[in-house]
Amino acid sequence: MRKHVSSQGQTIIEVVIALAVGILLLTGITVAVTTSLNNAHYSKEQNQASQLAQEGIDAMRSIRDSSYTTFIGYSPSTQYCLNDGQTIPEISCSQIDQTFTRTVAFSDNDPSCAIDATTYRKVTVAVTWSDGRCSDGALCHNVTLASCFSDYLVVPTPQ
Repeated sequence: MRKHVSSQGQTIIEVVIALAVGILLLTGITVAVTTSLNNAHYSKEQNQASQLAQEGIDAMRSIRDSSYTTFIGYSPSTQYCLNDGQTIPEISCSQIDQTFTRTVAFSDNDPSCAIDATTYRKVTVAVTWSDGRCSDGALCHNVTLASCFSDYLVVPTPQ
């Protein structure tokens, strides 16, 4: 005589396991998509910060080209800001696009700029910003560009 084995209990267990696997797959996909979107947003902000830093270097080059006396008048002991749409550094800072802060610092006779006997001035432009990854609203991300400037009208004497 044959015994009939009920497969109803196994079917319920199989359905529960299949649902659990499906939920795990959907969770993994959701995490992957969210991470990708966050990384894309950060990359966009980093690119924008790089452009703002380059604009700052270009603004300092423009000041140097138009008046070297004005350019060397900026104090190395003061941190200046280049706010949105400005080409002249000032002391007070405001955010650009409600996200970024751009600062400019000067240093004279920096060893990294020493090429010859010519006097060089190092200009460092830093753009900082925060996002959801930063704690306490601190500006935890930054892009920094530095360039060495001299009085381009002075031609060094050949030795």
